[in-house]
Amino acid sequence: QKMWAELVILVGFATAYGLPPFTLQPVVKRAKDAVSKAAPVEPTGLNKTSYLDTIAGIVRYFKQHQNSDGAIIDPYVHEEIQYSTPCYANAAATLIAMGYDNDSSLLDSASKALTKALSELVENKCAQGHCNFYTMPCMFAYVSLKDKVDKETVSKWKELAAQIDPEKIYHQGNNWGVVSLTGEYLRYKLGFSNSTAWLESALKAQIDAKHFTANGQYQDRSGYSGRLNPMPYDHFPRKYLTVMMQWGYNLSYATDLQELLDRAAWVSLLMQSPWGELPTGGRSSQHQWNEAVQAVTYEVYANKAAVQGLRLCYRPLLHECGIVFL
Repeated sequence: QKMWAELVILVGFATAYGLPPFTLQPVVKRAKDAVSKAAPVEPTGLNKTSYLDTIAGIVRYFKQHQNSDGAIIDPYVHEEIQYSTPCYANAAATLIAMGYDNDSSLLDSASKALTKALSELVENKCAQGHCNFYTMPCMFAYVSLKDKVDKETVSKWKELAAQIDPEKIYHQGNNWGVVSLTGEYLRYKLGFSNSTAWLESALKAQIDAKHFTANGQYQDRSGYSGRLNPMPYDHFPRKYLTVMMQWGYNLSYATDLQELLDRAAWVSLLMQSPWGELPTGGRSSQHQWNEAVQAVTYEVYANKAAVQGLRLCYRPLLHECGIVFL
């Protein structure tokens, strides 16, 4: 009986008319109705500069731990850790692009980090095998820096970005697969790849009942020998897909994907604690990035609601800031 039920859901995901019913829709409706009648919440006073202030403190700390090749070296284990270098490049580039920090040494530091990260991608030598996580921050950093550096440097970045081979460098499955396909879409969008075949194949493997519930939540199955879905790895991959949609993804799975993300954005909003915390459960719970991931989703949806004129979404529940993708 259970197998039959799962088969029905899988078929539902595969049909042209899409998805299973949104089982929490009545709950979301009641929340919207309640909020629409509530008194406006006082503004927090937080804004885009609040994000940049936070980014700046982190960048200034890690800048001192950059080696001569551009890599960020962990001061305790004395080696490059996972995706520290491309994320540093993106964070530093954001400060530069926003005019927050015009120190020439920061531009040089960010540029070296981007060159190093792109080189590691091409050579499949990403720190601790984390190439899946490199591409998106590299593309963001490129966009922020390409008009700030000399033509030779930009040409080098373009050359490297065009050489990335998704078949060779990415691990597929669970949230890692989502991370890499989002980076590949950005690479395609920026003209460094002329094919969407790999991207669409990778996305097809994700848009099914094995990975998404009817409420749009992502099932990573990486807890307790694959039998549990950690709460952080529900929201984490959805952040990447939300970014991809913001960048204009409109290919084969756009309609169903957008609906799943819309459903889950509300579900997550109504599950967070009164202090804005992501619910605890499973690996990576209460890591600092849990709430940063939520912030990306809620900024995107706050801005969408504002464009649509929906006060109930963006004023009472969220502060009024510009979007800064991290």
